[in-house]
Amino acid sequence: MRLPVEDGASTNRNTVIEMFLTAQLVITIFLLAAEKHKGTFLAPVGIGLSLFIAELSGVYFTGGKLCIVDQHCIV
Repeated sequence: MRLPVEDGASTNRNTVIEMFLTAQLVITIFLLAAEKHKGTFLAPVGIGLSLFIAELSGVYFTGGKLCIVDQHCIV
C-alpha cells in the first residue's frame, strides 16, 4: 500500500525523517518497558503518546509510515 507524500519530497529526506521517528518510538519503548519496575504499568500510555506524536509529525512528510521497510510498517 503506497501512501501519498508531500509533493516534491526527496526519498533521502523522507528516509531520514522515518529513521528519526522510528528511533524515537524504539527509544521510548526501551526506556519505559524494557526494565521491570513500579512504573512499568504506565508504559503503554507513554508508548501510545510517543506513537501519536510521531504519526502527527511525520504524516505530512512520509505518509504516516514509521519504518523504512515497507512490508512491516506501522501505518
